[in-house]
Amino acid sequence: MTETYQPSPSDRVREQVALYEASDGREGGTLEDRPVVILTTVGVKTGSIRKNPVMRIKEGDVYVAVASNAGALTHPAWYRNVVAHPEVSLQDGATVHRL
Repeated sequence: MTETYQPSPSDRVREQVALYEASDGREGGTLEDRPVVILTTVGVKTGSIRKNPVMRIKEGDVYVAVASNAGALTHPAWYRNVVAHPEVSLQDGATVHRL
């Protein structure tokens, strides 16, 4: 594992993560008008730190990550990362949770 942050190749994802982190979620905190959190994982192939905005779904004190990939037939890349390396962190506003 390299422990190095490797920004997303997607301009939209890379820019949203940077904006969210720089503003503690005050900016970049929505996707399609829904609230998001930043999910940080370790890449399966690279071992690098990867960050993705995911829909904020919370049941009481528990966060729920739904790997729907917007209804696509395949899981999003972050899902494979979580399966391989289940220790993740999640930034909700200014608060970072280690899970």
